[in-house]
Order: sequence, then structure tokens, then C-alpha cells
Amino acid sequence: MNEVSTIYLIRKFNEYYTNLFKNKNFLSCIPPSFNEREWGFIPIRYKRMWRHLSFQNLGEMEKFFLKNTPLHLYYSSAYYEHPDIKKMSEKGWKGADLIFDIDMDIENDLKYEKMLLLAKDEVIKLYDILKSDFGLNDIQIVFSGGRGYHIHVRDRSVLKLKSEERREMIDSLSANSLNIDNVLKKREVVGDYGIERGYYYEMVDSSWGERVWSSVVTFLDEIRNMSENDAIKKIKELKIGKRDKFVKDLSKKDALEMYQMLKKSNIVELMKKDRKITTDKFFKNLMERIVENELNMLPIKINTDNPVTTDIKRLIRLPGSLHGGTGFQAKLVDNIDNFDPLNDAIVFSDENKKIISIVDTDISMKDNKYKIRKGENKLPEFVCLFLICRGLAYLED
Repeated sequence: MNEVSTIYLIRKFNEYYTNLFKNKNFLSCIPPSFNEREWGFIPIRYKRMWRHLSFQNLGEMEKFFLKNTPLHLYYSSAYYEHPDIKKMSEKGWKGADLIFDIDMDIENDLKYEKMLLLAKDEVIKLYDILKSDFGLNDIQIVFSGGRGYHIHVRDRSVLKLKSEERREMIDSLSANSLNIDNVLKKREVVGDYGIERGYYYEMVDSSWGERVWSSVVTFLDEIRNMSENDAIKKIKELKIGKRDKFVKDLSKKDALEMYQMLKKSNIVELMKKDRKITTDKFFKNLMERIVENELNMLPIKINTDNPVTTDIKRLIRLPGSLHGGTGFQAKLVDNIDNFDPLNDAIVFSDENKKIISIVDTDISMKDNKYKIRKGENKLPEFVCLFLICRGLAYLED
């Protein structure tokens, strides 16, 4: 970043923070017991973390950050007796919010917009599970301003959790140790004199048991409503054999028999109603293979940055502050379903400004698609600041 761009960035960020401390919405973003938190920031010009700061009142905080304009602004998830002491062991840890960081990496030319949509899907799943499975209520969703979202949990029940206990939550959410025995009970049923044999299945009474069982029922329901050819193709993709072990290929005849069994029986209805099903050994492999398939599917797992959650002394970005890598606001989200970060987290003006881009790229912001070409471009201020923060453009000297 050249000097002209640096001065411009300092001026625009300083203008933002000058007005911010007068904004009631921002004041509601200040974390509870902020005077027991450690604060840290990265200044624009030096880009080196300053930390072990503490503030006794908002006036003191405002004065400091107007004098030292932050490129990034953080506070600790932890509460301390002495937050300004530099030695961590002497701060006097009192507890910590539970933090989840959901970021998506840009891989295989994945566009920024698509990346944010994927992150949003993960947030919705995680939020629902935290409420339904763990019974947590004091939950905030915050767009990080960058590649994803932060979830802040301040339920009293989680504040004293140590790193190991937070790791157990991560294991549960990410389904790291999940296998077929965690979600499906299987018992062999033997008739009189051992002549009649079959297998009895029942859903394991747990959140993951419910989730996987529902996926299996949905899969079977879809199969039986397909055309014969499509159903055979779908069943064959599961690579099931009649023997206990799975084989590479399933014959068309066996797949057709499974399909016809689904069409003629009330298996799906019984599974929906009773959360259990009795079937023979032939159908056993179909059930088990579908479950194994479901357990390997990403959509039923939650992807988070695990070290953030297990770190009980973590610094996390302050909601309402600016993200120095994009110029977007780290935005507190009231309604995640309707939230669009490329509209709702933009705080700078749409006044056109000349900028020199060092790349050819494009970005969709505020319902417009901007095609940026290497060299001089005339773009809205919020796009210019995004490019400058990303290191993709600069102002001419």
C-alpha cells in the first residue's frame, strides 16, 4: 500500500470511528463486562498487534481509538481480574464466552460471493443445533467482515467451560467420532427354533440419531418415487452386496428387487411413525450402506475453526468495528436468513473515485456487479476501499 492509500485509509476509518461511538446500535455491540476484557488492535500504519489494553469506561475507549485508528479491533472472549497485565498466567481468568468461527477458504476459483453463501449455510446449521441440542439461548451471530461469521455464546452454563470441555462440544458438532453404532441400533431377531431370521433396526435416541434417521427415510422415500431405471441406478451407486461385506458392484437384478420391495411395502411409513423397522438380511445391507453414506456427507456436519472455540483466552473481532482486510463492518446479525453481507455490511459511500487496480477481477456488491480491469478504474468508494484493503489496488500519487 503506498503512502497516499495509507493516508486515505486512515482518514476514512477515522471518520467511521468518530461517528461510531455516538451510534446507539454500536453501543449495544460492546460486550458485557467490557472492563474485565483484554482489548487489542492493529493500527493501520504499523500493522502490529497491540494488546493487553483495558478500559474502565466507554469515554476512555473512544478517546483511545480516535487517537489510534484501528485497522482491526479485538476484545477477549475471556473475563479477567486484571485484563491489562501482560503475563497471561497473572491476569486472573474468570471465565470466557464460547466462540465459534466459521470461515470458508477460497479454493478452486470459488467466488467471494459463493464463499459467503456457504458460510451462511454453516451458521444456520450451527445456530439451530446450539439451540435445539445444547439448549443455549444467549447467542449472537456476527458477520466477521471477512470470509465468514462468528457466533458468540454467553449462556452462564458455558462461561466456566475449560478447553477440554469445549473440545468435546466440537467433536459432537463436527461428528468426528460418529459411526453407525451411534445412530442405528441393530438386533438380530430369531423366530421359533431358529428357522426365521431377520434384523430389527431402531433409531438411536440422540440428535445425530434423529438427523441421520431422517436422512435415511428421505433417501428411501425418494428411491421408491423414482422411475424404475433411475431407482436402479441410484441403488447401484451405493455398491451393496448380498453378503455382509459390501462389494464393488450390485447386480441390476438385486437393485430391482430392492426397489420393488420399497414400492410394495410400507417400510417408509413405519420408519416415519415408529423410528424402527424390521427387515431381512437382504435389506439390512441397504439400510447400513445408506447410513454409512449419510455419515460421510458434509451437509450433516458442522465445519468450524476448532482452535478458536477451544481457546479460552481468544481475542475476537469487535462487532461494529471495521475489518481491515475488506473495509466491511463486522456486523451484528439480527436475521441471518435475510442478511446479505455484500449489502448490509457496507458502510462507505457510493461516490465514484479513481483507483489503480493491479489485477483483473470482479465483485458483486450492493446489487451491482463491478468488473475491475488492471489499470485505472472509476468505482464507488466502498469498492475502492475493498480493493485497497485487499491489497489489489492503490490510489495514484
